Amino acid sequence: MHPSCSAAHNAGMRQWLTKPITSPAALNKWAKRVGVGLVGLVCAVVATVAVLWCVPPAPRITPENVAKLTSRTTEAEAIAIFGRPYFKGPFENDGESDGRNLVWIEDREMFSVRLGESGTVIGIRWDHDMDPEGFWHKLRRRLRL
Repeated sequence: MHPSCSAAHNAGMRQWLTKPITSPAALNKWAKRVGVGLVGLVCAVVATVAVLWCVPPAPRITPENVAKLTSRTTEAEAIAIFGRPYFKGPFENDGESDGRNLVWIEDREMFSVRLGESGTVIGIRWDHDMDPEGFWHKLRRRLRL
């Protein structure tokens, strides 16, 4: 009889095949580490959002930025100076505009730029005591979206 076919060898093979590769304690330890890692990741995301919320971005509507506007400033340049506008389009109570307005709202200030047919600035409007911005707009601005 061949030595690999002995009864002792077969018994050893059966024991090796039925024995778990890793112990349940090792799997529990691995599962705990993954769980702690996921909790840590969630905490890091929450902390990042909290820091961005508590540290508001630098104001965009400032006299220095307004002074950068000239009659040759284009729509793209105005957006580069002030960031993404809150509103684009015509005002409902503005009969003299052709509907090319850009509006920025920040805290209690509203700043708007009227664009001419050539796409350059032909007028501005700056109101200092407006209603405060809405929650969702403030959230997007503070998260710099």
